Amino acid sequence: MAMFTTGNPGLLPPEYGQLITEPMTQMSVAMQVATVVTTGANEFHFPRVNSDITAAWTAEGAAIASSDVATDAYVVVPKKLASLTTVTNELVNDSSPAAQEIVGQSIAREMARKLDAAFFGNLSAPAPAGLGSLAGTLVVDTGATITNADPFIDGQMEIEASGGVLTAWVASPATARAIAKIKEASGSNRPLVTPDVSAPSGRLLLGLPLYTTTAIPDGTVWGISKADVFVVMRQDVEVATSSGGSTFAADSTDIRGVMRVAPGFPRLDSIVKLYDAA
Repeated sequence: MAMFTTGNPGLLPPEYGQLITEPMTQMSVAMQVATVVTTGANEFHFPRVNSDITAAWTAEGAAIASSDVATDAYVVVPKKLASLTTVTNELVNDSSPAAQEIVGQSIAREMARKLDAAFFGNLSAPAPAGLGSLAGTLVVDTGATITNADPFIDGQMEIEASGGVLTAWVASPATARAIAKIKEASGSNRPLVTPDVSAPSGRLLLGLPLYTTTAIPDGTVWGISKADVFVVMRQDVEVATSSGGSTFAADSTDIRGVMRVAPGFPRLDSIVKLYDAA
């Protein structure tokens, strides 16, 4: 990923992009459950097949029936996501890796929060459209309360029936806590959600990672097929500094991070929403 920097060269070395993009990838739930693609263009086109070519058993020597494939393109336009933080010039003048990491973590943490809010939500423009804005995803009605594994089994089977492969569950912390207290069977003390240090989320639900984010309302669980859900990022991430204006008197420096990113959902039948549909 390209990184353009201006300002203090000690605080913003050429490899500074890694100090933002790498921790952001780890902090953002969206970037963990989706496939991240980068582009140098203003928009990214996903080719999409709306109806497959047909095949038929055919006698030897007989003519093979011809069929057409219906295709179109799903277009994602990355939107501007910007973050601004102020640091003391004492930290700016400290060119140690630790000082650089502090600033990178600060920018990455805020950008990760904003990206997750857009990915899972339904924010107003100029934010990109997220899962909360979609109509036409797979749906499982959980009723008022989830009491067993049935809704998750249904969600997994719905995605598999459409040709996808469920790879992750995502819920709010409160909802995940309630699910974690469900037992596998009546009279059992074994929870439905099991801790697993080898899983990227640290816990498993029906053998799949269960992630949490405050960007999802309580009572809703999303099931996602990673191969069919995307985060599109422009390559021209920018970090710049300025020590003018009000920061001059405060002996501080403003550090601005700008990236262009947006979620992409070319296949609605690769996403399942579990919630009380009543």
